[in-house]
Amino acid sequence: MELLEKHEFEIESGLAHIPTAFKAVYGKGKPAIGFLGEFDALSGLSQEADKLERKEVEKGACSHGCGHHMLGTASIGAAFQLKDYIEENNLDAKVIYSSYPGEEGGSGKAFMAKTRVFDDADIALT
Repeated sequence: MELLEKHEFEIESGLAHIPTAFKAVYGKGKPAIGFLGEFDALSGLSQEADKLERKEVEKGACSHGCGHHMLGTASIGAAFQLKDYIEENNLDAKVIYSSYPGEEGGSGKAFMAKTRVFDDADIALT
């Protein structure tokens, strides 16, 4: 959220009653193009860095396992590129970056869809 704020995105946090779910918006008008920033931390995947053998940092703790953390950062990069394009070409358009915590096993997107988080986007990409 701090990084997006530094790039002039307006932040709305705590979406769908999930403390880590947020939406960052830049621009105005249409089209409104959304980017989905999935992330999760799965139970029992705690692992010390740079180890080839299993060595938990904390027994049973969570960590990333399937690349969702990379989806979140890649989507931020795409949102920044679109923001720059909008600015450079003086366009009426909106960029919406939405975080989706607990994506695997937590159904983050389902809870957010129920609270209509997607409604202001014309398209959402991941």
